[in-house]
Amino acid sequence: MKGIMFHGPHDVRYTDIEDPKVRDPGDVIVRMRCCAICGSDLHIFHGASRVSRCVAAREAEVAPPTPPGSVCMYMVMRGIAQWC
Repeated sequence: MKGIMFHGPHDVRYTDIEDPKVRDPGDVIVRMRCCAICGSDLHIFHGASRVSRCVAAREAEVAPPTPPGSVCMYMVMRGIAQWC
């Protein structure tokens, strides 16, 4: 499948990425319907290696390649329904 990935400062590519797999009982596969770019994505685009990028707003390491988009709308395709 194809996806947009940050590969480094000012280096964004539309490339082949690995198809997702359900590995654990709580996993789901989702189809991204739309995605907004937020300030964290802009910091990554400009070269930040640590940003606040999760629901709990904890700081996380960012190692390329990484996908943009922390503000997304998804449709569950496969997995358990408790996440809906």
